[in-house]
Order: sequence, then C-alpha cells, then structure tokens
Amino acid sequence: MKLRGALRFCTILLVHAALFCANPARAQDRTEIVKVNGFPRSYEIHLPAGYTAKKTYPVVLALHGAGGDASAMAHLTHLDDTADKHGFIVVYPNARDARWTTPQNENVRPLGGIGPRNRGIGFPDDSERARAMRVGGLPVHDTYYFNELLDQLESKYSVDTSRIYATGLSDGGFMDFWLACELAGRIAAVAPVAATMPQPITESCSDWSFRPVPILMIHGTTDPIVSYNGRLGFGAGYFLLSAKETLKFWAKTNDCKGKPSRTTLPPNSPEGLETHVDSYGECKDNSEAILYSVVKGGHTWPGGEQYLPETVVGKTSADLDANELIWKFFSAHPMPPKQSPPGQ
Repeated sequence: MKLRGALRFCTILLVHAALFCANPARAQDRTEIVKVNGFPRSYEIHLPAGYTAKKTYPVVLALHGAGGDASAMAHLTHLDDTADKHGFIVVYPNARDARWTTPQNENVRPLGGIGPRNRGIGFPDDSERARAMRVGGLPVHDTYYFNELLDQLESKYSVDTSRIYATGLSDGGFMDFWLACELAGRIAAVAPVAATMPQPITESCSDWSFRPVPILMIHGTTDPIVSYNGRLGFGAGYFLLSAKETLKFWAKTNDCKGKPSRTTLPPNSPEGLETHVDSYGECKDNSEAILYSVVKGGHTWPGGEQYLPETVVGKTSADLDANELIWKFFSAHPMPPKQSPPGQ
C-alpha cells in the first residue's frame, strides 16, 4: 500500500509539473515577495487592463495544484484574460515546496477564524512549533502566509476588501476549503475545482465556523486523481469526502434549507460532456452551496488546457467555462456586513 501511495503521489507531481510552461509576462504582471516572520514567500499578481488606483478592485486568489506553481496555474486557467474582461485582480500564490498545507490528522489543532482580523485563534504560547509554522518551517501552516499576503495586497494595491475570493485546482482546492474555515472573515467565497473536502477539515470547521461561506465546486465524475466518490487522500494521511458529501457538509454549514435542485447542462457537440448542477439556494445570509458535476470529466479545469493526455488526467470539458462560471458566482457574493464571531 505504501508503494502504491508513493507511486500515485509521484504521478500527481508529474501531472502538475507538466503545467510549468507559463504565459509570457505582460505589463500588468508582477512577481511579489511577502515575508512571514522574515521568511520570504512569493506570489504572482495580474492587474487588469486599465487598472487605476482611483477605484477598488475585487481579488481572486488562484491556487495551483501539487507540484505546480503560480505560472503553471496562470497558464492552465487563462484567468488573466478573464480578469481583464471583468476588471478584477488575480493573484497566484506559490506554495512552499509546491504543496499546500491542510490538517492531516486529529492531532492538528484547529486554529479557527476568530482572532485579530479573524486570523485564527493561534497557539496559546510562542512555542517552537508555533514559530516554525509561522515562518514556513515544518509543519507549515499557510494561514499565516495568506494573512500576510492579503495585508500586503491591501497596502500596495487598490483592493475591495469585501470582495476577496479563492479558487484552486486539486491541492489548491483542498486549501480553498481550509481558507473558507480559517479566514472566513477575509475570504468572501470559494470555488474549488477537482477537489473534495479532507475529513480533518470538516472536523475543524464544525468546531468553530461562525458565518456561511458561499461555495461552488466543479468536479469531473471520472477524475482519476481526486476521486469524485471520495477515498484515502494521496500520500496525505487523510480521507477525502465524496463530492456530494462535501456539498452536503457545506449546505449544513451554510444553514441551507430543503434538498438541492438538479439541472443539467447539455453538451455543445456529440463529443462534448454534459454537466449536472446540484444547488442549495435557500441558505443563511444569501449564501449558496453548488456542485457542478462534469459527467466523464477528469482532473482538469473546464475550459482550460488539456495539459496531459486523457489517459493520464482524464478529459477537459470544452462545454463549460469554469472561469466565467466562477467569476459570476463570486461577483454575486461579496462579504456580508461585518459580523462578530462567538465570544467577541
């Protein structure tokens, strides 16, 4: 079993490494460094065409998969073009050692979302473990990185702090779920692609969540890397819920009423892929929980690049434009009026 898990993990790293070819830099593209307790971490930022400090802009964080990087994510998704079209800032953070961090077992302390600026409860003392996690040691806790990154964005660029969102592919999608719990006071909504909920995150989120976080999921039903039906996560030591179990979890968290409605988006050609849409719409604070299930779709970004052969990652849907879908969802869900977490 260990050998099989190692081989699967190596396959995933190769899958995402194939995305490393980046778009040529444009005038609005920049690489930035943010320091977390002195430890440098990087990200790439794309300012939309016509950017001006005279108005504020939404921000979309786009998180790469395992083994990838910021440039790979930009190349895969073409989100720069969508940002130019709709006028938002897109930020591509870089994970440390090409992997995002999520809690891996019951011994990981849930930090919550109720500290200063909703940064998380943190540790009761400045222990060695706490310091290591803050600066990027092992284990890493990327919440600190994202808080510093957002602080820097807000200080350097004209950001609408009520419209900060997160999307991501695969491992980046796992991190989206974690951000929705940990940084619910800063992230207005999330849209994971090709990712289901790691079970330890469900336990952490259930312990503290104080506001509904709108969520839109996109997942291929025949994803060979992150199973639509859930299973033990690749080399991570935790179980993944199925896509439908993940949807139900968020529907409960968002206090949604009734059962989800089901619609079907037909393919645009005989060779195309249809998509089932399960949606909870009657949720607290006008939040939503929606799952787009791409029938026979793979570990891919709909409307994006077919970055490896179908035999390796499955098929990319050309019938669904993930970028437009995600942006429409985000634009409908700004941060609600400020709320006080429990006990505050």
